Amino acid sequence: MNWGFIGYGRIAVKFMESLKLVKGEVPYALASRSNAEQLRSQFLELKVYDSYDGLLNDPNVDIVYVNTTHNFHKENVIDALKKGKHVLCEKPMGLNVAEVDEMVAMAKIQGKFLMEGLWTRFLPGYQKVKEVVTSGEIGEVTLIRSEFAFTDVTHKERLYNPALAGGSNYDVNIYNLALVHDFLGNEQPEIKIQARTSESGTDLSCSSILQFSDNSMAQLFSSIEMSCENAAWLYGTKGWIRMEHFWKCEKFEIQSENGKRSVELPFTGNGFYHEIEEVVNCINGGLHESLLMSHAHSRELIKLVDTTEQLIRNLKKP
Repeated sequence: MNWGFIGYGRIAVKFMESLKLVKGEVPYALASRSNAEQLRSQFLELKVYDSYDGLLNDPNVDIVYVNTTHNFHKENVIDALKKGKHVLCEKPMGLNVAEVDEMVAMAKIQGKFLMEGLWTRFLPGYQKVKEVVTSGEIGEVTLIRSEFAFTDVTHKERLYNPALAGGSNYDVNIYNLALVHDFLGNEQPEIKIQARTSESGTDLSCSSILQFSDNSMAQLFSSIEMSCENAAWLYGTKGWIRMEHFWKCEKFEIQSENGKRSVELPFTGNGFYHEIEEVVNCINGGLHESLLMSHAHSRELIKLVDTTEQLIRNLKKP
């Protein structure tokens, strides 16, 4: 398939590197409203458009990868679907349930594939953790501890801007919440949070406790103003799993009745390969959504993210 890129940032650079590793998949066109001329000189082999409509009207574009700021995802995805393109959209696909529902409805009307690009879910190491948990080796998971934080002083224009859906919650806490969704289910828990916010109102750091009706819990931390280990722990009734760098999991430890052992499953390239492979396999199989990252998954996940976001905003009220 010929891939078109709407928006071109650091994630898209990595994505394109992996796309070239997947047989039959071609980086074909880029669209950028801000730096089209620069991209033309950088990518002589690609078509470069200075408008999104230009790319979407190109009949040779089969699928669009949306990599704009979070606030534009709904608009970009729906425009691409209306033009008859398959769509892979960077996480979060939408900012709330209503936006996700609108995109999914359009994908069904157009009969096109649509998936949220939460790359973690497709990694071999992450899938192996799910396999171990499903096997019952560590028993029933009753507690998750997860942290994802980094210091970024070069992208403040986006991360500190509420109009662009900035903040640690949308940017990195979504990985924590996806982990909770995968291993504690899709029930909406009671959430209690503490947060530090910027002058503009976006959350710089967020600490949350999620309590489910079966008494299982999650303790989560996210930040864009400090660094941490970025590990996750799944505690079960018969043992535990520690995922090293869980959001790009290649290695984890298991402690169970069988003793302690380490598992290492490197991903291909920079990791986006596996997400792309899932998209290609689904489309070639005539599917309009992925079982690994279904439309229902995206809807349930964004409900957790949006609930957290609303709690953060309420903290700022006098």
